[in-house]
Amino acid sequence: MRKLLKSAIFFFLLNKKQSLLSSVGMAIGIFATVVVINIGQSSQKKLQNTMETLGKNMIIVSATIPTNNPHIKKIAHTLTINDAMSIKNRLNNAISAMALVCSLHKIDVRNFNNSMRVDVSGVTPSFFAMRNFQILDGRLFGQIDENAAKNVAVVGYAVKKNLLKNGIFRTITIKNITFRVIGVLKPMGVDLTNTNLDESVYVPLTTAMKKIYNVRYITNIFMQTRYNVDRQIDSILTKSHKIINLKNKDFTIDTEKELYNTKAETMKIMRLVTFLIASISIIIGGIGIMGMMFVTVEKRKTEIAIRRACGATKSNIIYQFLVESLFICIFGGIVGLIFAEVASLLTILFLHWPLVFDIFPIVLSFIIVFFLGLIFGYLPARKAANTTIIEIIR
Repeated sequence: MRKLLKSAIFFFLLNKKQSLLSSVGMAIGIFATVVVINIGQSSQKKLQNTMETLGKNMIIVSATIPTNNPHIKKIAHTLTINDAMSIKNRLNNAISAMALVCSLHKIDVRNFNNSMRVDVSGVTPSFFAMRNFQILDGRLFGQIDENAAKNVAVVGYAVKKNLLKNGIFRTITIKNITFRVIGVLKPMGVDLTNTNLDESVYVPLTTAMKKIYNVRYITNIFMQTRYNVDRQIDSILTKSHKIINLKNKDFTIDTEKELYNTKAETMKIMRLVTFLIASISIIIGGIGIMGMMFVTVEKRKTEIAIRRACGATKSNIIYQFLVESLFICIFGGIVGLIFAEVASLLTILFLHWPLVFDIFPIVLSFIIVFFLGLIFGYLPARKAANTTIIEIIR
């Protein structure tokens, strides 16, 4: 075996350009496969962490009219505070906490000459505890601020970083209204509702409805429940909104599990497509190696004849060319694996996703290159072994 390995290394170094070009396809395939697995595991962990920011046993009522296109949301003006109170009164034993939200669109928030377009949400004080939001600096606003419709704000980490570099207790301007920043939230990223929490500003609900949006309706009701009551909520709102045709509902009801499953399914499809592309790259790389080995067999017929004349069996010839094929595949696989791990690490750090160490991609890489080396090296090796001395002389 040691002699075969030395022969494979000698052949690799003798044909550097051909060997390196043949291993590139394998390296690209392994690179893509490992990156997909690493990024996929990190995104899965990130999704689980994101689910925690949404809260457990959460039901979300949204003032959105269902459309054929799930990416297009049409806001209804019919969801009110009275609807929320009605649900709470009728299902009081089932609801452990409730928070109301009014958030219509992104707004330019300014601090002197700096500005940033962010989601501005009016929320009740219970919203922060329900969503497991953690304060980084300052404080959250309370019921007194809510009742008095005070101009106070709690901002996401990115807003503080871009607009309030000198710290909190500064002022920001929203629609020409001055707000005092009293708190900054810890970095959280994008949640299951596709809202960038770090690029968000939160003000008391009454302040948002009266001074920013000038509306009498809300956009969301967040509820933590002790058991599943989404059907009862649907029935209450259907009756209070006097909806006869169920296809004309002016609200949607989601749970954190539904949002999680929807996003997880989308990510799964994306990973599958990318994995298929990576698989094609690996196969193309293997075919390239097989093509090179066929060319090598033709060039090395004299060597094969001499070895056969000296007593080498067909098995010896097959093993020799299989080891050479395996060496090229493994070399390409190791190079692809190294670059994949570095690229995955840089990508995860750039996206601020959690690091997940798993030996599975490494083991899978070596399994793939080993079997592909055998599969795509066998035909050239068999051709070399079946070449007769008479055929070579001719």
